[in-house]
Amino acid sequence: DIYCGICHGEKGDGQGYLYAKPDAKYPSAPKNFLLDEMVTAGEGRYYFAVMYGKNVMGGYADKLSYEERWQVIHYIRSLQEKEKK
Repeated sequence: DIYCGICHGEKGDGQGYLYAKPDAKYPSAPKNFLLDEMVTAGEGRYYFAVMYGKNVMGGYADKLSYEERWQVIHYIRSLQEKEKK
């Protein structure tokens, strides 16, 4: 929720307040982690994006430790599990 939720939303649906609020200035839609393509994506796809960034999202290699990166990935997976049951 600290780094990801502001863009990707608390549910991981890509509707964070920096993008979804009426006067938001975010240049493109953040990835919706609840899409089937993201549910079936491998952990490497997530890890690479967290480390190096993707599209307009910057990397978090200097902000998150190795352990924290994996905690983020596990958290995303828990959001997917909750949504998809």
